[in-house]
Amino acid sequence: KGISVDSLKQLKKMERENAALKKQMQQTAYEEQNRQKVLSMQSQAEELKATYPAFDLNAEMQSNPVFARMVWESNIPVRTAFEAVHHDEIMSGAIQAAAQRTRQMVAQTVQANAMRPVENGMTGAPAALHVTDPKKLTREQRQDIRARVNRGERIVW
Repeated sequence: KGISVDSLKQLKKMERENAALKKQMQQTAYEEQNRQKVLSMQSQAEELKATYPAFDLNAEMQSNPVFARMVWESNIPVRTAFEAVHHDEIMSGAIQAAAQRTRQMVAQTVQANAMRPVENGMTGAPAALHVTDPKKLTREQRQDIRARVNRGERIVW
């Protein structure tokens, strides 16, 4: 190469140091990227806890490899990955919650209707009892009918 052995040794040493420094910088950048990814996942997990209070990011990452791959390797948002992995459980819970709400609403409606007063015409019984057999009329009823007829009222049975 046309240089002295000492210079060549020093040049090789600098190349090794340069390679080690590049590798260390890459490692630092990789660690920083991972740190940012973890912080992002933690903030997304806190937001997800508002919707699903039982959600635990650490437990989910350890117990569910599909979820972990989706979030860590594929960079899918935590909410999307969780809902995709647990879709059946979420739908089952939503259906049960809707059924429970419906049962409560029906019970409240029945209770409210039971407390309402009966409206006119809603019962099978006639509003007033009409006696149509004149033999069964009392003396006061006959006198009342006679007075009404004298006033000009027409009585129809």
